[in-house]
Amino acid sequence: MRKGKLFIIVVLLFILSGTLNVFQYDRAKEHENYETAVEIALSYFNSQYRVGALYENLAYAISNNRLYIGDRGGSSNIVSRDLQHLSVMHRELTLLYGPISSYANYTDVSSLRENSIYSMYVDFSLFFECLGVQQEWIVSDTGGRYIDLEGLSNELYRGVRIIEEITGQLESIRSRSYENQTGSDQEALADYLIQSAAYFKSQEVQEHYQSILKMNKELIAITSS
Repeated sequence: MRKGKLFIIVVLLFILSGTLNVFQYDRAKEHENYETAVEIALSYFNSQYRVGALYENLAYAISNNRLYIGDRGGSSNIVSRDLQHLSVMHRELTLLYGPISSYANYTDVSSLRENSIYSMYVDFSLFFECLGVQQEWIVSDTGGRYIDLEGLSNELYRGVRIIEEITGQLESIRSRSYENQTGSDQEALADYLIQSAAYFKSQEVQEHYQSILKMNKELIAITSS
């Protein structure tokens, strides 16, 4: 049974993650021990799940009314990219959680549903991608290109605040999960995914998420016109 689970996990990591490098895979292959292989996988993904860094970036941007998105003269949008990366990490953690937890509570935490934290991160990424192509809000200085938050409408500024608040709460949940669990990373991951899913389903978050979806539609319409 354990070798079967280990095989599922390794296959999932290979298929689902272009970010899993050869070093991690080679380390996993060296260990016949199920728990060790799982801990290696969890350690890698958890190190890439940087919701806290994203929250801190948004909080700093709001305090300075400048959200830096890339180098001067460039076209990349690092905020949108980081959210897209976070969405992938969340999806892969939920898929990894399934086999190592015997799919307990999997319906609640699954990223395969249309309305999930994974889809929310994707839509947050789209929000900042749309903001980043509106030149009326883009300013450059020696630090790079940034979105002038003071130049946004009240509604779009509220969108930035919504995403900052939600990512901040998710980071708090993640931190508590790892602080409160004295056992393995598996237990901490399970606690985080279950608690974050419950937070996501709350009325307040759902209303905020719907607001972002509405803003995205309006921004796409502006971009397309």
